[in-house]
Amino acid sequence: MIALRPYQEALRDEVLQHLRPGCNVLAVLPTGGGKTVIMADIVHRNQGAAAVIAHRSELVGQIAKALNQAGVRHRIIAPEPVIRQIISECQRDHGHSLYDSNALAGVVSVDTLVSKTGMVKYKRWADSVTLVLQDEAHHMLKSNKWGRAALMFPQARVLGVTATPCRADGAGLGAHADGLFHRMAEGPSMAWLIKNNYLTPYKVFCPPGFDRAALESAISATTGDYKPGAAKEAVAGHMGDIVPSYLKYAAGKRGICFAVDVEAAAQIAKSFSDSGVRAEVVSAKTPDALRSSLINQFRLGQITILVNVDLFGEGFDVPAVEVVIMDRPTESYSLFSQQFGRALRILDGKTHAIIIDHVGNVARHMPPDMRPWQWTLDAVDRKKRGATDTDPMRICRGCSQPFEAFYKACPYCGHIDEPTDEDRKDIKRLLGDMTELSVELLNELREQILAAERTPEQYERELLMGTMPKQYVAGAVKKYAAKYEARRLQLEQYEQIADLWGGMQLSRGLQLPEAYRRFYLLHGMDVLTARAQDNEGLAAITARLAEDIAMEMMK
Repeated sequence: MIALRPYQEALRDEVLQHLRPGCNVLAVLPTGGGKTVIMADIVHRNQGAAAVIAHRSELVGQIAKALNQAGVRHRIIAPEPVIRQIISECQRDHGHSLYDSNALAGVVSVDTLVSKTGMVKYKRWADSVTLVLQDEAHHMLKSNKWGRAALMFPQARVLGVTATPCRADGAGLGAHADGLFHRMAEGPSMAWLIKNNYLTPYKVFCPPGFDRAALESAISATTGDYKPGAAKEAVAGHMGDIVPSYLKYAAGKRGICFAVDVEAAAQIAKSFSDSGVRAEVVSAKTPDALRSSLINQFRLGQITILVNVDLFGEGFDVPAVEVVIMDRPTESYSLFSQQFGRALRILDGKTHAIIIDHVGNVARHMPPDMRPWQWTLDAVDRKKRGATDTDPMRICRGCSQPFEAFYKACPYCGHIDEPTDEDRKDIKRLLGDMTELSVELLNELREQILAAERTPEQYERELLMGTMPKQYVAGAVKKYAAKYEARRLQLEQYEQIADLWGGMQLSRGLQLPEAYRRFYLLHGMDVLTARAQDNEGLAAITARLAEDIAMEMMK
């Protein structure tokens, strides 16, 4: 039996406190935090039959091994070759296998379970199951096969586990939305796990040459992610940079490369092999036995790079991973975060992981330990990335490392991109840095404020000088005066919060230009444009500033 870490015990206890008929629970723990061992422990403690559902043979095998280590006899519902392979691996790794075709607990392949044969063959066992556990539970919706699989167990409580309870399509995982869950239980963050030495630190390098802008119009209306053809076309131009970047930043280290499709993966693997680095392609099309053999060779160090296509993004547990190479752009934060986390598991002699991002994923999403998430079971509007579409990070042209976009100088090498005269005419290029604006643009922005803050007396003079009949002026001015007073009160509240927020930015060591930039990234507008907003706009900005202040105080 594997002893749980204290934070794993705390999450398990919270789950068991709320897991009951009529209350399905979603447990959240970052990649590498030990979700599988928590599931195995809960199955070990369960009185009665339990089913653990996984959606790929690697994950079925991984969960079966965890149950094996936890001393739980278990059946495996999967194709016969997969069952034989898992039994063999348990005997190889643990010296025994607790596989039992009549066991109360079972590890289930979702595809086998929801097949017509599976629904009939395993119905009696399914009716006896009192606990269902779903790995990678962000897949679970009422309308898809993962949801239908869980609903095949009518007497069961449902526990889902995931590192990222969000979806690119915006669907909500709550029972009140598109999913099955009534409550969420959250473990510690990735930042906490790294700080407390449960995950390894990392370094990120983002070689230049990829233009993500070409993909902005290529997002699938169904998945919320980039269309495969567009993604493949976008990465084609820099395929030759992958191996040189690996040799520059991570030579000799074992890694996983994420490719857009099997053809691209084959090209990448050949490039590595031609350079003397043994690499192999693994995908869903690779036969199970061969795939298992290649993964084991990687584990033993006989293969240096595994190039895969959306295979190891979820649940792949091989601590030997030291490097993750991203060559598959994605709008899915969940997919990005899981890929990123593959390299963070602790390994003897490993001081840090290396992430080599060729496709702008890090700049788009931020490293998972840096991004403050407030998870929800609600559906979200995927069109709203936040207040701004500007990427939260940018890449240093000097050292190729990413850093938060509000910094003016690269914190790693000190490089500064000085703005050009054209940049100074465009507030977006400057990320709202008021200290770099041209005089002409600064005057334009000030004019917006003067227009928004004109007094009722000034408004009356404008009307009298215009075309409005004089008999209507008094009524119009009266209405405007009421709006003006409401805006004045809203503006006072905004100024109080904005002053507090600005003071906090300077107290944390930011310079004034960096505070301006951070404001822009938070709101999608500069400080002068923000002040010129109407009541509704000012209220929204004030609320975001207050929320940011609260989050800063919690750090």
